Amino acid sequence: ANQESIATKTGFLYVSTDGGVNWTQSASAGERNWSDVASSADGVNLSACDDGGYVYTSIDTGSNWTQQVTSGIRDWNSISVSGDSAKIVGALRDCTIFTSPDDGTTWADSGDICEKSGIFRFQLLTTSWTAD
Repeated sequence: ANQESIATKTGFLYVSTDGGVNWTQSASAGERNWSDVASSADGVNLSACDDGGYVYTSIDTGSNWTQQVTSGIRDWNSISVSGDSAKIVGALRDCTIFTSPDDGTTWADSGDICEKSGIFRFQLLTTSWTAD
């Protein structure tokens, strides 16, 4: 699939279904301080996070979004999803990692992965992990 998505720092999320040639604003996600967006392997399921807010998920290529209240209001920096989108990993600006094994329904604090604050990005390369 040629599904792509981008997040703007102060504005909307945008989705492309043609490899980035054309972009459509995903207005249903709202205008926020988006920090990152990630896609399942087929581009249908999306996860996004905003600064000082929640994680949001979409199961229809960004047409509709669900606020994942259980993720908590946090200073999200980066998000990644497994190829099937069932597993989500989110990082805070203070290097704390949160994981969700069930499409964002529940979240677990998986600890601090760095000694000092910093901005980092990551990619979930496997679907074999389980949350504690």
